[in-house]
Amino acid sequence: MLGLRAADPRLRQEAAEFAQATGDWAVAAGHWKKMVELEPGRALSWNSLGYAEAQRGKTDEAVRAILEYQKRAP
Repeated sequence: MLGLRAADPRLRQEAAEFAQATGDWAVAAGHWKKMVELEPGRALSWNSLGYAEAQRGKTDEAVRAILEYQKRAP
């Protein structure tokens, strides 16, 4: 896996998007979780986390993330 700097949201987002594109939902969810820790006000990250969790069958986590997205969406 990429040696990402924990505080580099841009690279973390790219890694999450790559994992999603290749169907690696567990890795994608991990990156999106880190993104929402780094930038909790960023609605898109919450939405993407919800989608990744839903793809993994983690319904409760997906719903929580989508509710956070709705709070922050413009």
